[in-house]
Amino acid sequence: MIGHLDRYILSRVTVSFIIVFVSIAGLAISLDILSNADKAAQAGGVLTYVSARLPILTLKLAPITGLLAALISLLGLSRSGELAAAGALGASQVRTIRALSPIAFAIAGLIFVVSEFAVPPAAQTLRAMGLEPFARIAQPTDAIWLRDGLDIVRIEKVSDNETKIENITIFKRTGAGQLTFEIQAHTAIKKEDTWQLQNAEILDLSDQSKKIVDIVKWSPAILVGSFASLASHPSELTLKELQSLSDAISISPKPKYYYDHWIQLRYSAPFSSALMLLLAIPFAGQMARGRSVAAPLALALLTGFGFFVFENLATVAAESGAIGPYSGAWGPPVALLLILLSMVCFKEQPG
Repeated sequence: MIGHLDRYILSRVTVSFIIVFVSIAGLAISLDILSNADKAAQAGGVLTYVSARLPILTLKLAPITGLLAALISLLGLSRSGELAAAGALGASQVRTIRALSPIAFAIAGLIFVVSEFAVPPAAQTLRAMGLEPFARIAQPTDAIWLRDGLDIVRIEKVSDNETKIENITIFKRTGAGQLTFEIQAHTAIKKEDTWQLQNAEILDLSDQSKKIVDIVKWSPAILVGSFASLASHPSELTLKELQSLSDAISISPKPKYYYDHWIQLRYSAPFSSALMLLLAIPFAGQMARGRSVAAPLALALLTGFGFFVFENLATVAAESGAIGPYSGAWGPPVALLLILLSMVCFKEQPG
């Protein structure tokens, strides 16, 4: 049951989180507007730009904002002597963790909801404005390359409703990887579950002979509405889209482990954000025992920064296949959890 002390600490941290987040997000959006005001005004207006940027900024700012808010609040309680008085009455760090668990879970839920439901449409809005919210696997001016079973396919342009393809080339291969035919068409039209390559030129690589065929049917293992995801950054995709690319391994531009990692990262990122807020508690406990304020504060921020570096390195390693997708996604938050538990369990005893 949550007591008066728990509610008091929770309310202090919650208010601090809202103030810090609004302040940092407002500053970040203001700087963004200054650098992209022309594109935003021409494409859809500043208000549309701000509404599209806010979900992406939330993913980036919420974890560090939680850590800062908890540090600021607990530091204020320490300076006023309230944290020391609570400790003298038997309020342990475990109780403080319990008190802050609701806001930690709220931040975790916010991160998941925003990343799953708000970021994908926001990214599409920004791209329509000519802005790049994330680094794409393929730039809009680049051709889309993909695998269709043994074949390699190059697509230069796909219509917005994904019912028409311009300048498609299919490289037919044997099981040993040897090229046998090259099929080129300026236009391909979607007909139910099949693409019809019109006036296709077929080059037989065995004898270099060419022929023109009115219609060549191509039935890839991909649905209409999925071509855009092939060139998109995984952060722009929903879990359903990521799972679709992971399952359709014969058609995906990246290996299966690449998408498996980002699926797991969608679940582990909220967990990491919750731990970042709780990480402030053991460091604030050092302040409560009369030590220097600067050292624990700097050490807490340095630990948070080190976690972000470790998390990015793990992502790079998982994307390259150097480590498994589960290790890359869950390794950093598990390590952070162990650090938090170690500091709470083996904290310095008075006297």
